[in-house]
Amino acid sequence: MELSVAEILLPSGPSTFTEATLLLLRLFMGVCFIRHGWPK
Repeated sequence: MELSVAEILLPSGPSTFTEATLLLLRLFMGVCFIRHGWPK
């Protein structure tokens, strides 16, 4: 039985809120990844 991050953080949240949270998390990770590899 696999649990996604959204199910762990938001057990009974509306889908739109879950999607917005995952989008923000994805954007944040993308920015961190770009900034980490930028100077090289």
